[in-house]
Amino acid sequence: MNTTLNQTLVAMGISLVAVLSGCSRSHNPNLDSTPEISTNQQASQLDDSKADLGQGKETASNQVKPGKPPEKSNNKDRLLERLDLVFDGVTLEEFAKTVAKRGNMTVWIRDNALAEVGLGRDTRITVNLKGVTLRTGLSFVLKSVGLAWDYNIRESCVVISTAEQLETDLSSRVYQVHGNVSRKALSKNIQGTIDVRSWENVGGEGVLTLTISNGVVISQTAELHREITKTFAEFLRPVDPGASNVPREEWAAVIAALSSKTTLDVVDIPLADLLEQLGDEHQLKSVIDEGTLNEVGLEGAAITSTANFKELSWRRVLELLLGDHGLTYTIDPEGEVLTITTFEGAKDDAIPILYKVDDLDLNDLDYDILVNTIASNISPYSWDAGGVGVIEVLPKQGVITISQTPRVHFKIAQLLVDLRQLKK
Repeated sequence: MNTTLNQTLVAMGISLVAVLSGCSRSHNPNLDSTPEISTNQQASQLDDSKADLGQGKETASNQVKPGKPPEKSNNKDRLLERLDLVFDGVTLEEFAKTVAKRGNMTVWIRDNALAEVGLGRDTRITVNLKGVTLRTGLSFVLKSVGLAWDYNIRESCVVISTAEQLETDLSSRVYQVHGNVSRKALSKNIQGTIDVRSWENVGGEGVLTLTISNGVVISQTAELHREITKTFAEFLRPVDPGASNVPREEWAAVIAALSSKTTLDVVDIPLADLLEQLGDEHQLKSVIDEGTLNEVGLEGAAITSTANFKELSWRRVLELLLGDHGLTYTIDPEGEVLTITTFEGAKDDAIPILYKVDDLDLNDLDYDILVNTIASNISPYSWDAGGVGVIEVLPKQGVITISQTPRVHFKIAQLLVDLRQLKK
């Protein structure tokens, strides 16, 4: 920005912040998802879980013998149920199906990530574990074949993939710091003891940001969020989430459709048929941008999916199915059409939205902190030079204006809602 323009803006009481390369970190551009911002309930549920990551499945005889069941059968107990896991040479696909059935959850295998390390659904699993939690069993079994997993408790969805891929699949959560502790000292302790190689200051993907109102925003895998919450419960409390605002009024119907739950059990269903089902359920028009797909060697008509999803949101369904093909979705400004496209093609659909943040009672320094919080935790790669993300602030008007793709706007809106919980 030239000096004259800057002076003029200052005289008008306007602070302009364009977030470019200063907020970059290595991040997989094919993961336009910072998976959804979690809730305090999720974190506290994960908090209750004991034991390490688990990974387990059935035996060659396809037997899973229940041990002592938990007293309750809610989401937080699904990975805590104790089982006898006895498998003799079953395939990973058979193992996943059994875990899904036994835990009454969705188990998704990221085929592309497995293929990169020479593994697949036909990978054989042999295990004999008795009386272990499903969490511990999952960890043990998948680690034995060089794989890992993560769990979205909001959606009751286990994702099986490689450790390398999951390290880039982060969710952002807002924490309130309490007790007589320095936030800087607490941050140093967290990054120095919780999977030290996973943080961006040493080349990892995880981010810890000191934010407004004595809060901390952390972007990490679901499993590391659980570990952080358990280890530092004396000083960190996940905020109670508020209902996410609709960032643009015209998108209300689309967001409602994507938030609705669906159950799918399909084999080689064409992408077009899947979109038709979404449209039939919610009167939502969907199209496939064949031009952008052709640029990366894909044809919409040739894309098929096999899936067994149980009570999963349409948003998560699309993220999982499209993500395996390096695709995403976007929404037009009027909220009339959902378009399947590439991540590169989605950049053309950046939309400016004005967010009122006057209720956060921010001073000029707080606005800089808020901008850094958003850009560091929500799709960080998209704010780099060459990305589409731009943030401008109007402190005297209590406003920030953000140009971003629709999916990123959804995450920003949720983050702002969660940050407001720090004021309560």
